[in-house]
Amino acid sequence: MNEEESLKELVSYWLNKARESLDAAQDELKACRLSFSVNRIYYSCFYAVSAVLLQEKLRFKKHSGVRAAFHQYFVKSGKVSCEHGKLYDELF
Repeated sequence: MNEEESLKELVSYWLNKARESLDAAQDELKACRLSFSVNRIYYSCFYAVSAVLLQEKLRFKKHSGVRAAFHQYFVKSGKVSCEHGKLYDELF
């Protein structure tokens, strides 16, 4: 497997984790466990943003690094709306 294929597989992994976390958030909400639901929503966003950053060959060890890069490369550039940037900040 070459580097590009490996990167593609890793991006797919994080997007699957994002979907699983979103599904878990819905289950927690149905069970009236709001704080757990919000936690899963945050992780869903974190995994999805991590995947998008990986597509740009950007990797970070800390959640704060992912958040800062998301704003720098996607919100400030206009690729993602300010409203979505604020939502991610609120979940953080």
